[in-house]
Amino acid sequence: MAFQDSSGAKHTNHSSYKSAEAKLKAKGPSEAPAQEESAEPEQGNDGAALAQQHGPAVQIDIQHNHEQGQHVVHVSHPNGHSHESQHGSAAEAHKFAGDCAGGGM
Repeated sequence: MAFQDSSGAKHTNHSSYKSAEAKLKAKGPSEAPAQEESAEPEQGNDGAALAQQHGPAVQIDIQHNHEQGQHVVHVSHPNGHSHESQHGSAAEAHKFAGDCAGGGM
């Protein structure tokens, strides 16, 4: 589930949403960033493109469930954007995480 804050930014977890909302309320309505209508499209599972668009990730969480073949990466970027992706192997998940951190730039 995605949470959309009052600036239009989407968050994949509730805690990042609440943090963003608190910052927006502290700034006041006149200082809140305007939502760009011509925003670039989401880059999907291209970690290097995400890092270039949103800045190198500042927080990365990788969850592995080897029995079910699930490898989930959750990244947060300095501009408040967060992204969650699923990968078919641990190697793919770690490569994606490294690219999000700026290793692929």
